Amino acid sequence: MSAISLIHQLGQHWPGWFSGLKQVAQQRALRRAIAHNYPSFAATYPEWTDYLFDNYFLNQRAFPVLARYLNYKVVPTPFELAQVWAEQFTWSNLEMKERHVARLMPVATDFLRRLNKDLFNRHR
Repeated sequence: MSAISLIHQLGQHWPGWFSGLKQVAQQRALRRAIAHNYPSFAATYPEWTDYLFDNYFLNQRAFPVLARYLNYKVVPTPFELAQVWAEQFTWSNLEMKERHVARLMPVATDFLRRLNKDLFNRHR
């Protein structure tokens, strides 16, 4: 019996096992893509990494939003990513929060573009 047929049989008997394995593989692929893109992103936007749009943020707070790339095939928007970033802070002034989110939009757009390219265009 080949490994592929064994995996197929296991998937038929325990579908949750196979979907769980697939989810783990998808999360690893996303974390690899983040790790691959972060150094050049951080070099391009050092002021934003200083403002906590950093590796920790991307792998923790932003990860559920970014994981939608793989789980639902829905591309997260730069606004969603900027909003998650802004939720890290306590804002005394809503207008200030909105200004920072607006300033972050091009940065978030660039990060998502890099991630999208890495996840979906690397082997084409």
